[in-house]
Amino acid sequence: MPLPGKLIGHQKIILLFLILTLFWPVSLAASSVAIKLSLGRGWPAVREVNHVLHTWQESLKIQADTLKTWSWQEGVLQDLKQQVEFAASLEFNLSRFFSLGLTSGYAYGHLGEDQVRAIIDRPVGKSLFIQQVKIGTLPFCLEALFHLPFSSRWEFYGGGGGGIVWLNFTQREGIKLENASTFTYPAEINAHGSSQLVKTILGFVYHLRDISIFVEGNYHWAKLSNLTGEDKNGQQGNLYFLEERQPDTGYWEAKFIINSTEPASPDIRKVRLAQIDLSGFSLRIGLKINF
Repeated sequence: MPLPGKLIGHQKIILLFLILTLFWPVSLAASSVAIKLSLGRGWPAVREVNHVLHTWQESLKIQADTLKTWSWQEGVLQDLKQQVEFAASLEFNLSRFFSLGLTSGYAYGHLGEDQVRAIIDRPVGKSLFIQQVKIGTLPFCLEALFHLPFSSRWEFYGGGGGGIVWLNFTQREGIKLENASTFTYPAEINAHGSSQLVKTILGFVYHLRDISIFVEGNYHWAKLSNLTGEDKNGQQGNLYFLEERQPDTGYWEAKFIINSTEPASPDIRKVRLAQIDLSGFSLRIGLKINF
């Protein structure tokens, strides 16, 4: 998986530098500063990813039903619905009722061989087909929060923010005979990119002297459609979404591929740049340390 630093172009580095420079006077004007650390779960949309997995398994099932020498045994298919999220924030309290913050972190979601698999009995033996999907994201956001204390211990807060999110996406298809110890991987894609991120925030805090406990939910919008990467064969280019007609069955299977130019063939259709939709809800619990 590429390091996040490889995803940042010169323009984004300059942008982040300008943002930090602009926040320097804010930090000097703040009446207090707090560090927020939180852990939770997110539920991204990633509909296109799940659609590709569904058609992959359906294509195998149709092929097994069509070929007399194949026999479908079992299929397991779970959608990619959740990811684990960690966030760290610097919050500058400009007054009792208003604060500005800088937030970053990391989110990770994956599906392994136990979540996406198919078992087919073939002339060479009973075979296990799997898909592995991994999504890692790194956001950087500016936030404006309005605080509503209703006692010395409790307060609500809400607001919004925006920034940039970087993505690493991996998809790998594996196959092995049931009694074999290792998989072979006929197809693998590694792609990365970045996009704008906008979010709304709502939470509440319970204060314990200099340390507080908070629960925060947010809904964010981020769609990445200019992803680049490399496949197993070393082909580099853009990440495309398309439907490919399978020769044995005529079924149109949705796929991601890496290609330097837009693919064109009588056996493919609906070609466009792939879109990884990270929009969704997240919920975290954490500690807030005041200085």
